[in-house]
Amino acid sequence: DSLLKAAINANIQFDEQKAMEFNRLAEKLALDHFGRVSPIYARVRLNYGQIQYNLEDWFESENGYKDALDIQMIAHGRLSKEYSETLLNLGILNLTRCDYLKAEINFLEAKDIIGKLFGKTSKEYTNPLIDLGILYSDRGDYRKSEIQYQEAAAILSANPGSNSYARCLVNQSWMYFLKGDYDKAEPLALKSSEILKKNMGQDNFYYGMTLYNLGCLYLRKHDYARSESFFEGGRLIFEKTVGKDNPNYTDCISDMADLFALQGRFSAAEGYFLEARDNREKMLGKLHPSYTSSLYSLAKFYQRSGRIPESTIHFLELNRLVRQHIEKSAEYSSETEMIAFLQTFNEKLDGFQSFAHDHSSPEFCRESYNNALFFNGLVLENNRILARAIADADSLTREVYKKWQGCHRRLAKRYARPIGDRKKIAEVELEAEEYEKQLLRNLPGFNKTHESPRWQDVRNQLKPDELAIEFIHYDYFRPDATDSVLYAALLLRSGWDAPRLFPLFEEKELTALLKSHGAQKSENMARLYALSERGIIATEQTNSLYKLIWEPLEKEIRMELSGGAKNISSIYFAPSGLLHQINLAAIPCSEDSILGDRYHLIEMGSTRQLAAQAEKIDVYRNDAILFGGIQYDMDSLAIFEANASLNQADLASRSAANDSYETGNFRGETWNYLKWTDKEVNTIQSVLSSDGYNTEIKKGFIATEEAFKSIGTNGYSPRILHLATHGFFFPDPQKQGKTLEDLDSEVGFKASNNPLIRSGLLLAGANHAWKHGKPLKKGMENGILTAYEISHLNLSHTELVVLSACETGLGDIRGNEGVFGLQRAFKIAGARYLIMSLWQVPDRETAEFMTTFYKKWLTEKMSIPEAFRTTQNEMRERFINPYSWAGFVLVE
Repeated sequence: DSLLKAAINANIQFDEQKAMEFNRLAEKLALDHFGRVSPIYARVRLNYGQIQYNLEDWFESENGYKDALDIQMIAHGRLSKEYSETLLNLGILNLTRCDYLKAEINFLEAKDIIGKLFGKTSKEYTNPLIDLGILYSDRGDYRKSEIQYQEAAAILSANPGSNSYARCLVNQSWMYFLKGDYDKAEPLALKSSEILKKNMGQDNFYYGMTLYNLGCLYLRKHDYARSESFFEGGRLIFEKTVGKDNPNYTDCISDMADLFALQGRFSAAEGYFLEARDNREKMLGKLHPSYTSSLYSLAKFYQRSGRIPESTIHFLELNRLVRQHIEKSAEYSSETEMIAFLQTFNEKLDGFQSFAHDHSSPEFCRESYNNALFFNGLVLENNRILARAIADADSLTREVYKKWQGCHRRLAKRYARPIGDRKKIAEVELEAEEYEKQLLRNLPGFNKTHESPRWQDVRNQLKPDELAIEFIHYDYFRPDATDSVLYAALLLRSGWDAPRLFPLFEEKELTALLKSHGAQKSENMARLYALSERGIIATEQTNSLYKLIWEPLEKEIRMELSGGAKNISSIYFAPSGLLHQINLAAIPCSEDSILGDRYHLIEMGSTRQLAAQAEKIDVYRNDAILFGGIQYDMDSLAIFEANASLNQADLASRSAANDSYETGNFRGETWNYLKWTDKEVNTIQSVLSSDGYNTEIKKGFIATEEAFKSIGTNGYSPRILHLATHGFFFPDPQKQGKTLEDLDSEVGFKASNNPLIRSGLLLAGANHAWKHGKPLKKGMENGILTAYEISHLNLSHTELVVLSACETGLGDIRGNEGVFGLQRAFKIAGARYLIMSLWQVPDRETAEFMTTFYKKWLTEKMSIPEAFRTTQNEMRERFINPYSWAGFVLVE
């Protein structure tokens, strides 16, 4: 026992060699006197793992911890302090190796054990809380990280001068720093520094950590003198206590190098950058995020220094490793976790693309296209794969799936309530997330099904007269320029040896065009899409959609043709950012023509769809379900009175009565009956029936949310799902400067931080819940079908969804994931084609567009894309104002 204590003390002092000597002696005595399954031998193996951890020998460290766990399970049982302590050590090892899945499992199990043994207000319970806080912070999930730290700090604040409390503050401060909330990070870092300096002196490792944190903080605040002072203090402490071959020392000199580079001290900066990179490769390997951070720092440094070949090498290696990190994480992370984790790589990916912008080459164009194929809709595609994989899962996995869906049903009801009325949402969200991760772990084939194609795979599917375009947007930055968001296009044709990159415009230029500047939205859309010869709008514009988006690409296409290339007839494209709000085919390109006249433009979520093999699916059945002529009031007398007053119904839009870009507050308003939707579904039923379709119409009070949610429950969704009704989308209230207090009484459809709740469709009886946030009777659906609810349905046998409603193509635009709204929801549910609208098209024009489309598709036997294109051209001739026809888009 004395030898073991000596080994532990030596290890605490970071004297690993002496610790190993004592531990070997202790191990021999423990084996000789107590045997391999004794508690004391378990302690020896645990300490062996801790020593090897400090020596960065992860394999031997894991062996020590696992040996200790096996013995402790026999000697003490799972519900023991000893077993939980070893679990925490193993979790820290897995976290260091960036094996986030195993680390979280270790920490959560330890948390459960400690909570049962000591209670959830004990000091011991704070250990797994802090470890989980570090884990979630590293993965960019700051919401969950903050919850863990706040709970731990509340417990430890009973002794505010303790080292334990200070260490909690150190980590909490770092989380706020990573989040970019420097005002919260600074006081916590200073407070923890004071406590540790007083209790442990100025040469203590943990005090060094507080100095390093403060150095990083002041570097971000551009206080370079204070930053260097804190960095140097931390570096000297790390060098003295743990040596130079240590991750903490390495992190410190890496950030010092960044500081020196900003100050123009290039020689000192390069030395530290290279030392940090080599240390991280030796200690952690190339597949560790810290190594990618070194690559990024060096790539930027060489770019800033004008050493472009060296910068090129580092950016290309960085890009490859970032994709590997994200690929691994996608195998086990929930949607929320993946979106947070992806954001931790934004700066590196934007840096890569900015460099490619300035130093374009075939190699960078290939990698840029590969990035677009990999990242665009990555989480969306994972959701689709998960939904399909459930069908072949075992019974236990399907049971987990049922529980997961049950959580989402509960959440859907709670999200709809006013914010002030919501209860226990966070707990149900975490429960749903855990079920989702269980499903990912229980589906062995999942990680093999979402491998992303390469640019060559797309090129090989293109015909000589076809072109593929991946639009991208990125934060563009370089040392001598102001940061801005740029849009670019990656073009690809059959026979090319690499894609080609074309910078297009700054996001603020497109934002200025889309903004109505006080005019009605209908007028602004007419201005954007009108043909000048028709005299809709005579206003001259410095910029136009054509000049911004297409003119640079048209020049390249013309150059191709002048070189003898075959004419381009079809263009497959995937939009990015604000381009999701544009109907590309409707953009005027001359006085009397639009882009759709020149090319057959086919919108996709990603051009990787061209390379993906066709999914195996039963032959589509000729059946359809049509929703229209819906009554939104609960009271039949009120319906009669409302319908009698609809003198202007012919011009009613299928959304709330607001024509501005910033959706207003509709609380207390009602949704009006749309008489043309009744005629629309009747006409479509006639067309479908003549083509042999089995058609079911849901009208009036029959068009309930319950009726919609029953679709697909028998294993087959209809081939056609047509919804002629009101649609809604509300922008993020927090981005409009609204606080929780402002939104306290608002229903969730307007106030939620989840964009899939703020987007949806109205069904029978919806007006009551729209006003009150609750259905008429407990247990009923509320008649408001949100995108969130749609995303958890099974529409895998549906070829076409027609959203004959307004603004159904809108939603929050989130990075590479595209639009979070109805579009995303129906894609997750499994539908192949979607027809949606970008603005509030009048009721009559909508009905005519839809009935014409069905006749083109079914009666005239056109393909869905061709029928849509032909319909839009016909509507363009019939309704001169583009507001009446250009708002509809087809997405495959």
